[in-house]
Amino acid sequence: GGIAAGIAHELRNPFTTVRGFLQLMQENIDKESAELFRTLLIPEIDRANTIISDFLKISRSAHTNREKIEVDLFVNQHLLKILSNESFLYHATINHIISKEASQCIIEINKDEIIQVFINLFRNAVEAIEQKKLRIDWRADRIEDWLAITFKDNGSGIEPAILSEVFDPFFTTKSDGTGLGLSISKTIIDNHGGRMEVASSQLGTVFTIMLPIMNKVDVGRT
Repeated sequence: GGIAAGIAHELRNPFTTVRGFLQLMQENIDKESAELFRTLLIPEIDRANTIISDFLKISRSAHTNREKIEVDLFVNQHLLKILSNESFLYHATINHIISKEASQCIIEINKDEIIQVFINLFRNAVEAIEQKKLRIDWRADRIEDWLAITFKDNGSGIEPAILSEVFDPFFTTKSDGTGLGLSISKTIIDNHGGRMEVASSQLGTVFTIMLPIMNKVDVGRT
């Protein structure tokens, strides 16, 4: 993680310099070249910076700040607010169910990181949808000492031949994708002591996330 952060810093500095120089040059060159800078060169630098940022998320230490929070509180006051904004932007529908057994469970999480997982899954679903309207079915249940969350879309599905590779860093079937979204998501869940799985068919894709539930003894500790 430390090495990755150092490399990222050293790469970002020249990228920032080059990007600023290209922006300045746009004002003093012909229209065709300026358009090339605007539509190709600067966006490619921004894309490289995005890859660096995403890679840092994977290599970051597992010891992030976490808090104990009730599932119902986390979902309704934090997660759904963000997902509702995303669904509004993409004209999608999100149906969510929290079972009675799951709603009162306590989990210890970094809220921002877990929210990022579901943003990544949502945006992945947006890219997988074709002509129909995107629908997400989100459900939380308690299975013994685990919180089981399913995230199902109605997209075109993932080909069986590549299903086992979707969590690999830099693996993507999209021409403009970095291939890091799902890898970052799985890393976050792994770092929380959980696990993440995927199943897919022509009817859509289902991601299952398992997070450990805190027992009453642990909840009472500081």
